Amino acid sequence: MPCLLKRPAAGSPGIITFTHNELLYGVIARSARVRSVIRDAAASGRWMFGIHVQGDCSYLAKWPLEDWQSFVMWPDRDAGFLRGLPPEQVVDLNCVSFLPESEAVVPKAARRWDLCVVSRAAEIKRIEQTLHLIRLVLDRYPALRVNFIVPDPRVLQHGERTYTADGVVRAYFDGPKRIFSAAQLRQISFISSSTESFGKFPLAHDVVANVLAQSKFLFLWSHAEGTPRVIGEALLTGTPCIVSARLRSGMAPALANQATVVLDDNDPAQDADRIVSSIRRHEEFEVNVTAARDSFADAVNRPRLVADLSAMLTRRGHAVQGEWFLEDLPLRLCCHGRKWDLQFVYNPALFFAWFERVETIDPYDEDHVCGDTGPIDRRAFEDLHRAVEKVAHLMRRTRFVAGTTRRRLLAFVRG
Repeated sequence: MPCLLKRPAAGSPGIITFTHNELLYGVIARSARVRSVIRDAAASGRWMFGIHVQGDCSYLAKWPLEDWQSFVMWPDRDAGFLRGLPPEQVVDLNCVSFLPESEAVVPKAARRWDLCVVSRAAEIKRIEQTLHLIRLVLDRYPALRVNFIVPDPRVLQHGERTYTADGVVRAYFDGPKRIFSAAQLRQISFISSSTESFGKFPLAHDVVANVLAQSKFLFLWSHAEGTPRVIGEALLTGTPCIVSARLRSGMAPALANQATVVLDDNDPAQDADRIVSSIRRHEEFEVNVTAARDSFADAVNRPRLVADLSAMLTRRGHAVQGEWFLEDLPLRLCCHGRKWDLQFVYNPALFFAWFERVETIDPYDEDHVCGDTGPIDRRAFEDLHRAVEKVAHLMRRTRFVAGTTRRRLLAFVRG
């Protein structure tokens, strides 16, 4: 579901953002009629459209800019895929820039846990590798205390098929008793609430923030991320991060300015030794919370967003009028609903129904923003997204593949 940021008013367009998934793989890419409606709406001056990038787009040689796109949102304006875009069309913010601030900053000496892992049971998150590396750390440092915050995405009605049909890494659920001894399991907490039962975000933000604030380090072991929100959440609580040197994400500028532990990620034993060494001297790692606020706090960046978008309107000769909708941007910009994935990917009818109602609906009412039935193409999106991730990974690994072949591969996956 696109994100409504501002409604139209006399002499002032409304503002809508689409996700990069909707642009590159979803209804915009798949439906000529959707593209025609968007182009006409932009040309009429009633709407201004932007693209919110939230995933790894490093495989793009060039951003697919079209006349109807007024701006692109991504926190690292020096990213390679943005080269060539006019500077005034890059808004160096995205969903991770609007996090609520935490009051749970805990003194280092009072922190109860050594590591906190906030992740998903997905292959791209390297959750199985994370379990095995934690085992190596425990072998070297038996007093280690770890919290895993990993929601359980399994769908009961799919039974055993949920691991393949829903892209769930089985090893996260059947691996811990095999990987860890009984004594080691006493040192680990697995907070894995069912998303099928309790929603896609079963833990409230302040619960996660409190666990992070009482942890000596956040541990993130994935290689490819967009802008992992948990890094911003950790730094806002004064918690330093341990990450892989192979991590590609839009968070690189923020992490470069913080006391971050970057592991070589070539030898698990050496990585485990480095983690133990960092824990033993954790009080030496000082997070600049003020700098984290500048990068991630809603109170700092919401006024910046309004200023950037207002400047665009003014440059185009429009007044800055109309009602702004800027609450809950960490989820709304990336279309991460609490009940459903709200991106329009396979079903153009969802887009047309939403666009007809966008000037009157309550954009914060997730239950009814798409009507009374909810979005119906979530399953198709997940299938497509996994396929595209595999193709992108293949293209990164096989650098000899020609550009034309890459385009054919993406076209094949898009259908």
